[in-house]
Amino acid sequence: MIFTCIKYRGIFRNKQIVKSTIFSQCFAEPFSGKPPAAGKNKIQFQVSAMKAIIRKFRKKDVEEILPVIMQYREHHHKIVVDESIVTSTREVLMSMIEHKDSFVYVAEDNGKIVGYMVIHYCPFPLLGSNEIYVTDLVILPEYRSKGIGNALIQKAVETGHEMKCKRLMLNNNKSAESYIRQFYHKCKFDERTGFANFVYNLE
Repeated sequence: MIFTCIKYRGIFRNKQIVKSTIFSQCFAEPFSGKPPAAGKNKIQFQVSAMKAIIRKFRKKDVEEILPVIMQYREHHHKIVVDESIVTSTREVLMSMIEHKDSFVYVAEDNGKIVGYMVIHYCPFPLLGSNEIYVTDLVILPEYRSKGIGNALIQKAVETGHEMKCKRLMLNNNKSAESYIRQFYHKCKFDERTGFANFVYNLE
């Protein structure tokens, strides 16, 4: 699936609130050159996520991202979180602050980090291009279905275009809530059923 991203300035009215801002728009088909009218399906997630700020994470964000990760591990992976897990996760996050090929983006609502995403730039000679690989995308339960996940994916698509990548890739556990809700399908990802996912455990 080929995405085309554009940016434009628009004014949207939502519950009598008027806001002018720069919007990034992602499409799975050729773009006509004219921004779609407000209310069309292609921008609904933009309006619903308008209050959430998507930005690169900073060192001071590490302690706020940790609870987001830990609640996900406890709820979805059924892992009993102890201090060693918290410490190792903190170390990984700290190592990514200056990483040149990996990026962490946070979703912030009224000063609170409510989700995050990790993407990696991967040169792919066999593909004859580069790709962006998404390893983490987690939203706090009470902030899901509000367009924040869509906004994070949009940022990944935008970054991929900026870095001249050909595609985005990710793995999604079929028992995960996001797979059951077909979140990535709705974001215009194609599911490849003819590939096996292999893991070699180094621990």
